[in-house]
Amino acid sequence: MRVLESPGGAARTDGRAYRLLLLVPRTEWAYRPRLAATAFVIVTQVFLYVLLWRALYGESGERVVGLDMDQAITYSVRPR
Repeated sequence: MRVLESPGGAARTDGRAYRLLLLVPRTEWAYRPRLAATAFVIVTQVFLYVLLWRALYGESGERVVGLDMDQAITYSVRPR
C-alpha cells in the first residue's frame, strides 16, 4: 500500500494541496512589516525615478527623440 492511499485503495483527499497553496500567503502575512518596507522602497524608487526624468527633460527643452516629458516618463515607468 502506498502512503497516499487509504486502506481501501482510494487516494486520500484531506486538503493537503489546499493547505500547501495557503502556506505562502500566510507566511508573507506573518511578516507584515517586511511587506510594508518593501512597498515603501518600491514607491520611493519610482517617485525618485520620475523626479529624475522630469529634471532631465525639463533641462533639455520640449522634445527629445520625438517624446515629450510626460510620454518619456510614462514609457519608462510602465511595467513590461
